[in-house]
Amino acid sequence: DADGRYGVSDLDGAAVTTDVTVEARQTQREIFEFGSVEVNTTAGGGDFDSFTEIYDGEGNYLAGTATAGDGYIVARLAPGTYEIDADGRYGVSDLNGASVTTDVTVEAGQTQREIFEFGTVEINTTAGGGGFDSFTEIYDGEGNYLTGTSTAGDGYIVARLAPGTYEIDADG
Repeated sequence: DADGRYGVSDLDGAAVTTDVTVEARQTQREIFEFGSVEVNTTAGGGDFDSFTEIYDGEGNYLAGTATAGDGYIVARLAPGTYEIDADGRYGVSDLNGASVTTDVTVEAGQTQREIFEFGTVEINTTAGGGGFDSFTEIYDGEGNYLTGTSTAGDGYIVARLAPGTYEIDADG
């Protein structure tokens, strides 16, 4: 879009369909009306890059896209019920299961705004007053592995997580 916001396109299965009978020397106008869902991901009062996936009402995957640096996308969808799943995987790689999910009902001609709020965990590994490169793993509150990643040379990473309880392990 002109304002720098991104749309989700090519949503297989999210089409508006109608049958048309064409007659000679006649013009028939068909209007296909979609609804919109604006998705915004925020943590600690600021927007952030995230990955958003959209599923139809039966759980079938339709599309996934990264939000821009402003944490914002617009999805134009056929009227119906959808599940929208946003996660903070760009703070730490591939946080499977650490997403925020909501069901939305899209109505023709209407725009619905969904704000996905995350928490932020800043992880810093230090020794002798300075940061160092380490490997950090994050587990959900039930002990299920979510992700592991190396901190930068300064020993610092930021994880944006869905609200909940986590275990964080850092190796020296």
